Parts: sequence; C-alpha cells; structure tokens
Amino acid sequence: MIRRTVIISGGILLVAAAVWAGKGGRFFAAAAPDTKEWLGTSLDQHAKIVGNDRCIGNLDGKVPDPKDGSKTTVIGWGWDVKAKALPQAVLLVDASGKIAGSALPGVSRPDVPKALPQVTSGKTGWNGVIESKTGKVAAYLLLSGEEACPLGLPK
Repeated sequence: MIRRTVIISGGILLVAAAVWAGKGGRFFAAAAPDTKEWLGTSLDQHAKIVGNDRCIGNLDGKVPDPKDGSKTTVIGWGWDVKAKALPQAVLLVDASGKIAGSALPGVSRPDVPKALPQVTSGKTGWNGVIESKTGKVAAYLLLSGEEACPLGLPK
C-alpha cells in the first residue's frame, strides 16, 4: 500500500510517499521533489551523479501502451544500499541527458528481497511513463541528499 501526500514547504511542492513494507513491517516515509516539473531539464541540474555502488536495481524493460501509442511504460526496481531504504524517486533520462519521465517506488516486487537479503522491502518496484518517441532511456535512483545513482544499461 502506498500513501501519497502533497506538501508545500517554503514554496516548494513536495510529494511525500509512505510505503507499507508488508506483514510485520512498517511505513517507510520519504519526501520527494515533484519531479514532473523536471521534465525536459538536465539530470545534473537536479542531482549529483554518484557511483552505482550506492544502489542496486534494474531497468527491466519498456512496454508500449496498447491504448495510447504515444506512451511507453518503463518498468524496474531499485534500492538505496547506503540508506538501506527505497529511493525517493526514479528519473528516466534520454540519450541527451534530459529527464524524460519519473516514477515513485512502491510496486510489489517480492522476488527482490527473496533473491537479495540486503533488500528489506518487497515494494522496490516502479513504473514510469515516457513518450514513445523518446527512444532509449537510462534509469537513475534519486537518493537522499540530491544524489542520483545509475541503474544498469539504457533500454
């Protein structure tokens, strides 16, 4: 279960998300910037890119929207290794380095903690939407402290 709340703090719009970790679990809360405002801007305007040793995850693939051919859903999962937590958000970046889409974690992925014991949440999955004409995208986890961690190869 995901709870999202919109908060205005000091004139900045934030999306606060709380994700239930499951039976016997607890809520993990994170405040993420409203990344939809970042579409079309360079990733490095918003976050410092850090080494991929800070995160684990994968951009699993892209699925064209059968009802709207102009949209494609990008699917994957991610985990902040240092914080031992879900990332704040996922940024989908095109070949020119511009943000083409974003996603919030919270999609059920019980396979991840089963395969990787250091991951303690079954809600590491995410789904983001991009324009189909975007082409290949890379996924970056937005970590606390305005840092972005790359996930695998562009697809």
